[in-house]
Amino acid sequence: MNMMNALYQKHKLSVFFFLTVGLLSALVNGFSFTFFWRVLAWDYRIAVSLAYILSVVAHFAGNRHFTFKNHQAPILQQLPRYLIMVSVNYAITLALAYFAVDILHYSPYYGVLLGISGTVVVGYLLSCFWVFRAKENKCDIL
Repeated sequence: MNMMNALYQKHKLSVFFFLTVGLLSALVNGFSFTFFWRVLAWDYRIAVSLAYILSVVAHFAGNRHFTFKNHQAPILQQLPRYLIMVSVNYAITLALAYFAVDILHYSPYYGVLLGISGTVVVGYLLSCFWVFRAKENKCDIL
């Protein structure tokens, strides 16, 4: 229990910023998805994909500058790792959207929500411990 408390104390601020940036990215995702799917009447898979790309740009910039404060590092050092993380999260998002829409016959909105919720933990761990890792960002276990 003490180890879990120590982890929480050490990472609570970065988790807060990560969730805040994530919330803003989710809003970008949700509003752009709605625009592409409802207004432009594009297929939900295209709408999900484009909304995902827009939210990823917001997510990268926000976490690089605010959550992990590692904007001094060369972007070309972080970008390949971030793109790998995004690819993993994109696969999770598409799989969950497919599950919600084609298997459960729910609205694509549920697919978007499942995708977001399914990538939060993976995104934080990879961002903190790999993508934006720096000595001063305190992303180590203890």
